[in-house]
Amino acid sequence: MIFCLLFLSSEAQFLNPTTDWFEAASFFNVKTLTNKNISDVHVMIRNKNDGEVIIDRGTFLHYEFGTNGNLKRFLKSIKLAQSTDTAIVEFYYNYENQIVKRSEKQGAFHYTFIYKYLNQLPTLAIKIDENSSSKDTLYKRTLKGEKQSNRLIIETLNEKGVPYKVKEIRYQKDTLITERTTYLRNQNYSEKRFDYEEGKLKSYTSSSFFHKKQSSVWEYEYENEVLISAMLYEDGVKAKKRAFTFRDDGLIDAVIERNYLEKSIRIYNFLYRFRE
Repeated sequence: MIFCLLFLSSEAQFLNPTTDWFEAASFFNVKTLTNKNISDVHVMIRNKNDGEVIIDRGTFLHYEFGTNGNLKRFLKSIKLAQSTDTAIVEFYYNYENQIVKRSEKQGAFHYTFIYKYLNQLPTLAIKIDENSSSKDTLYKRTLKGEKQSNRLIIETLNEKGVPYKVKEIRYQKDTLITERTTYLRNQNYSEKRFDYEEGKLKSYTSSSFFHKKQSSVWEYEYENEVLISAMLYEDGVKAKKRAFTFRDDGLIDAVIERNYLEKSIRIYNFLYRFRE
């Protein structure tokens, strides 16, 4: 992600429900990371098909954070039949906590992404192939950002300076409402919508149109202000349910994900490292 706003979520929610989880980006509450002096979160992943035993192939995700809660390093390791596939992503920030450089390494591939800003808005995105002899620039995108009342618009321009992609983010104070990306040439789009009730996120709807329309909805349930379950519907069909177990200190111990379509269970176990 080139640019993001700091949309606050309740400190009671350690996992931010307005973001996608278990990806190469932080989905953790920054306040909790800093208040509890968490430096690392290690997530072990195990799978179980219905009627079979739990399988542990050594797959894990690892997140390393700075003292301000910014994600510094992400690792993903998957055991294959004859080898281990490992991806490493490193993040670098400016003094305004915006990502100015991202390094991605996986197998024989190594890419660097450079981002530039002006007045807190994005102006340039560059992708470099670090393994090419001349460190080829794979793309160089000019961006134009405009911040309005409760709205942020980011245009991506082609070589002639004409916009071909527009991202529009709507918010109220620090609460994210919608995020829509439109491709102007063919009007394909992707959109996220967030609905709240009594200050808590009740549903997160994602829809898109690329040759055909697709949609998914996460619905959230809380108890004593704490998120206790999440249900996913894909094109109206119940697809997944996530439930949570907690440690004595209130941090997540595990996320148990039931996949109704694949008839399986995935368990994400969380381990923590704290700063002294």
